[in-house]
Amino acid sequence: MRSSFNNSARDTRWIDKVKRFIYETPVEIAIGAVLFGTIAGVSSYEVQKGKEGQIPLAFSEIEQTTRDFAAKGQPVPPLTLLYSLTNDATMKVFESNNIALAKDETNKTFARELETRIDPDFKTHMLISEISAEMPKDAGAALGSVSDLIAAVKELPPIMAALDASWSESHRDVTHTVYDPVRSCDSKGQNCTTTYVPREVYDYTIHDYDYNAQQGQYSARLLQDFVAAHPKLDVTEQLHYASKTHADNENAMAQSMRNLLKGKPPTPEQALGFANTWARGSNLVKYLPTIRSRTAELPGLSSSWTAALETAHSETYRTYSHSDNGPSEYRAAQAALGHTTTIQESSARITGGIRDAGYAIPALTQQIKTYIDVAEGRKPGDADKLRGEVMKTARDIYNQNFENGFDVQPFKWWAIALFTVLGAGMGAGAGAGVDKYLNDRLRRQREKKYTDPKNEENNIPGSKRWSLPRLGWPKRTPDIRIETPPTGTTAQSYPKPQQTPSGTTLPANANLEQPTPTTKKPKKDFSL
Repeated sequence: MRSSFNNSARDTRWIDKVKRFIYETPVEIAIGAVLFGTIAGVSSYEVQKGKEGQIPLAFSEIEQTTRDFAAKGQPVPPLTLLYSLTNDATMKVFESNNIALAKDETNKTFARELETRIDPDFKTHMLISEISAEMPKDAGAALGSVSDLIAAVKELPPIMAALDASWSESHRDVTHTVYDPVRSCDSKGQNCTTTYVPREVYDYTIHDYDYNAQQGQYSARLLQDFVAAHPKLDVTEQLHYASKTHADNENAMAQSMRNLLKGKPPTPEQALGFANTWARGSNLVKYLPTIRSRTAELPGLSSSWTAALETAHSETYRTYSHSDNGPSEYRAAQAALGHTTTIQESSARITGGIRDAGYAIPALTQQIKTYIDVAEGRKPGDADKLRGEVMKTARDIYNQNFENGFDVQPFKWWAIALFTVLGAGMGAGAGAGVDKYLNDRLRRQREKKYTDPKNEENNIPGSKRWSLPRLGWPKRTPDIRIETPPTGTTAQSYPKPQQTPSGTTLPANANLEQPTPTTKKPKKDFSL
């Protein structure tokens, strides 16, 4: 019995400590941040995990395009063939991934799906292995169609380096120091002191533009030669879009984009638009207009820079702003440098993707074969690692050629991190609100307990009602009333105060007579 009582007392003390900890510390903020952050992070992860098996799929309908050109007695143009086959090879990998994740997410399922897309025994459409075998030749033909862009990639870097070395720019801000007085006092507004805090004030900026005549003349000559050799940088071949779509392609679109399509099959217009994403999203379509416009402006910029050489010289001057455009000669060189840089980088985006596809797709095929052997147990190895490598290679090939294509990485880690942080912030705010509510509730409970007149304990001098140190209430002291002389009297005529036996000073006219004590009559005893 005693042991049970002691255990109950210990449990009560433990609970009281927990309550006191919650009431007296802002632990609710940490609890709210962890709780809400965890809920938001887990929920976001589940959403992103579901997207991992929904990579958008849309095949190029290259087989239909091939039949259309065959009807005209013509081969498919190199760029159309290259971009179509590159799109389809990667889409077959993404399709296998979507199917495997929809079933059981195992490596064996993914391997079986990939095997049906490289093994001739399972052929229904063009296989990845077939595309791989022809890709080096197709990439070479496509690079022949963009020969002007290849020349730009090779010849422009020396011109860019010479233009950049023609000028060097630097600037220096000139400031002076001022001291701002800051007055500070204690909590009672007394014992004030004044300190002086330094602050830098901007005056002006000195700009230095150093001109290198040798590099300037060299860059102008190289630029003139390039403009003469390439008056127009262009690609004459046009990409040919698919004329129609087929049921298998439309079904793949509906399954992979069910959230976008809200569970409905795509309309004919939507299906045709998705099928031609390979063309509209290709790097050729994205960057070629910029190359054309910058190339058309390059001859004028070359002439301006050549003319500026006659007056170009180093300069140093002062302005009242941090930035400056520089002398006209400096601006001419920078304009030429900007255009040549844009042309070279845009051309490299097109040619680099084509060249990479030529050797990356055969490498992807070999990775798939190795992964299948490992997943099926025919060879030793890490199947999970190989699966990741297959997906990464396929995504890299797609992104290097279709920057405006589909988002083939729907799983976003940054989204999980973002929602986790937002959830933690909301939880911290909610915890702060709970902490304030509990503090206010505790204060009201104390006020009610220590000020309730019905509580006899509060009427005892020295009780909590009299002191309340935690609430900051002052201790009660006896009221002492000091009476002042009436108007028109003097200190001599006004009666002196009297002293009570206890030593308390009272007014002279106070009544010091003791009240007559009263006694109660004893009750009669009627007991026998």
